[in-house]
Amino acid sequence: MSKLLIIKAVVAMMLCPVWVCGQSLPGNIMVVGGGSEDAGGWSDTPYRWVTQMAQNGKVACITTDEAPTQWLPQYFMSLGASWSRNFVIRNSQTANAQETYDSLITYDALFFKGGDQWDYYHIYKGTVVEQASMEIFNRGGVVSGTSAGLQILGEVDFIAMNGTVYPEEALEDPFNNYMTLTNDFLPFFPATIFDSHVAERGRFGRITGFLGNWSLAEQQEILGIGVDDKTALCIDTSGTGYVYGTGAVGLYHAGVGNTFSISGSKLLASNLEVSQALNSCIIDFSTLNINGLQGSTQPAFYGESLSCNLMLSASDALSDNEEFLLRLKSLVPGNEEIIIITGYSLSTAQAVQNHLTQIGAASAILSTTPDNYDDPLWLQRLQSNDVYLFVDNEYEVLNDFLEYGSNGQYLKAAMAEAGKTFAFMGSDSRFAGKYCAVNYKEAYASYDGELDIREGLGLLKNSAIMPNTFNEDLNVENTATGLPYILVKENLAYGFWMHGNAWMEISASNGQISFKARGSCPVIFLENPGSPAGFADLPVSSGGLPRNIAGFTGFRMQLFDETNDIMLEDVTGIHEEGNVLGFRVFPVPTADDISIAPDVIWVKPSPSALFRVSLSGIGGDVICEKTTTLPTTLHIGHFPSGTFILSIENTKTGTHYHKKIVIIH
Repeated sequence: MSKLLIIKAVVAMMLCPVWVCGQSLPGNIMVVGGGSEDAGGWSDTPYRWVTQMAQNGKVACITTDEAPTQWLPQYFMSLGASWSRNFVIRNSQTANAQETYDSLITYDALFFKGGDQWDYYHIYKGTVVEQASMEIFNRGGVVSGTSAGLQILGEVDFIAMNGTVYPEEALEDPFNNYMTLTNDFLPFFPATIFDSHVAERGRFGRITGFLGNWSLAEQQEILGIGVDDKTALCIDTSGTGYVYGTGAVGLYHAGVGNTFSISGSKLLASNLEVSQALNSCIIDFSTLNINGLQGSTQPAFYGESLSCNLMLSASDALSDNEEFLLRLKSLVPGNEEIIIITGYSLSTAQAVQNHLTQIGAASAILSTTPDNYDDPLWLQRLQSNDVYLFVDNEYEVLNDFLEYGSNGQYLKAAMAEAGKTFAFMGSDSRFAGKYCAVNYKEAYASYDGELDIREGLGLLKNSAIMPNTFNEDLNVENTATGLPYILVKENLAYGFWMHGNAWMEISASNGQISFKARGSCPVIFLENPGSPAGFADLPVSSGGLPRNIAGFTGFRMQLFDETNDIMLEDVTGIHEEGNVLGFRVFPVPTADDISIAPDVIWVKPSPSALFRVSLSGIGGDVICEKTTTLPTTLHIGHFPSGTFILSIENTKTGTHYHKKIVIIH
C-alpha cells in the first residue's frame, strides 16, 4: 500500500498541471491572506512589489467602506508609489459612472481591501469597475487584494452570497446553501480559487470543499490557493510566485487518479496533493514546484504498527459520541466492564458512565491519582477486563500514572496485546499517536510558536491524531497547523484530522491495518511521503518566535468514511526488531544507492566491527548480501522497483535490525 502511495505522489509531482501549463499571464497578481499590514515589517516587500510592477506607480485602493482611513494609500506612497488614493465605490451607480472608469483607468495597480466579497461581486459585476480592472490587468498592470479582496481574484470565486461557509460545513455538504461559487467575475488567474485566513480559521477544509464542489458540479479540476493571514503571494506575468510573510501559501489540487464523490451528503476524495510554501519560497506555477524550503522531512518507515484494537473519536461533547460509545459497548466481551481512565476531575467521566449505563454497558471509573498507582484491587479489575476508555485526561497526569505505578504499567503493557480494546474520546485521541500537541487547546500556541510537541502513547507508531479540528471553542490554528507541523518535525508518515461526531475504528488483520471512519464529517488523512520541507522563519512580532507552520511539497490528502477505508501495511515486528535507533539508512525511498551508517548517538561500534548486510524480497528471498564495516553503501540501481527488507546484523553480538526499503525507478 505505502509503495503505491509513494509512486502516486512522485508521478503527481512530475505531471504538468493542465490549468496553467505553458501559459503566461497578461498582468501581475498579489494576494494577501488577511491580517493587518505592518509598516517596516512583513508586508513591506510584497506591497512594495505592487508599486514596482505598476508601470506608472499609481495604486488605486478600492473599497466599499463608507469612510476608509488614509493609512493604506499613505503606506503605498511610503513604499514607492507615485500616487495612491482610496476609491470608495459603495453602489452600482458609482461603479458604473463614466468618471469612475476615467479615473481608474489611469492607474496601473488596483488593491481591493478587505470587507465582504459579496459586496464586490454584486455591486461591481458588469460595471465599468470590472471593465477597467480587466483592462489594467490585460495591459500588464497589477491586481491585488487582501481577505475579501483576495477572494475575487481567481477564475473561480467564493462570493459568499448567503454569508460565509465554515470548513466543516463545506466538508459535510459541499453543496450546502452557503457554498456559492462562480466563474463569471474578474477571472484573473486561470482555473484557480483563492482563500484567505487559512491557518487561523482552518480553511484548508473549506478549500477542499471548494475543489470538490467545482469538480462534481462543473467537471473541471481547479487549483486551490490558500494564503495565511500576514502572508502574501506575488505572481508575475511568467507565472512565477513569490511568498512573503509569517505563514504559508498552500496549494491544493487533485492528484493522479483522484476521485471526488459524495457519501450521504459529505465529501470524499481519494487522492489530493497538498504543498505549502513559506516566506522567501518561489513557486513555479507551470509545474507547482516549490524552491526555497531549506530542510527535508523523511519518515523512518512506511506503513503502521498496531497490536491492540483502537477506537478514536473527534469530539469531547457527549452528544457527538453516542454512536462511538454504542459501538464500544458492542466490543465488550460477556459481562465485562468498560474501564474509564480519567484524571483528577471526574465530571466528564461520570457523564460518560451515566450514558453507558443508559445503553446497558457496565463501567467503572479509574482516576489517575497517586492513590490508585498501586491499588491491588484496581490491578485485579484491570486484568479482568479487556476494554479501556480514556476520557478527559491531562498529559502529565496520565504519563505519571502510566510510568510510576503498577496499574499504569499494566495498562502500558496491555496496549501491545491483541484482543485488548483501547478507546480514546475527543481530546484524549491525540495521545494514541506517536507524537501529540500537548497544549493544543491553549490560545495562540501555534501563532506564538509555542506548540508543545511530545511523545504520545504510541499505540500508532507512525501517526499523529488531531481531534476537534474545526472547533472554534478551542484554537483552530493549533489544530490546522499542528498536524503537518508534527509530521514534518518528527518525520511521521501519517496524520488524521477529525471533527464533530466523526470517529475511527482501527485494527490489524491479514498484514494490513484498517482505519474505518464514521460520522457526518469525513476524516481527513494526510500522508507525508518524504519531501523538501521547512518551518516558518519570520516572527509575527519583533522578538517573538515564528509560527508553528511547516512547509512541504507533495503531501497526499484523502477524505474518507465507512465507504472507503484507509488501509496501511502492517509493519509490526519489521521496523522495530533489534536496535531500531542504531543505524541511519538513507535516502528512503531511493532509486540508486542506499547508505548505511551507525548512529553514534545510540551505538558506537569499533571501526573494525563487521556487519552482515542483506536485502531481501518481502517473501524472504535474499537478492544481495555482504559482510562489511560501517558505513557502507549498497548499489541497488539495477534492482527492479518494489518493496524490500534491509537486514543489518552485528556478526559478533548477534543484534540485528530490519527496515522496509522502497525502490522507485
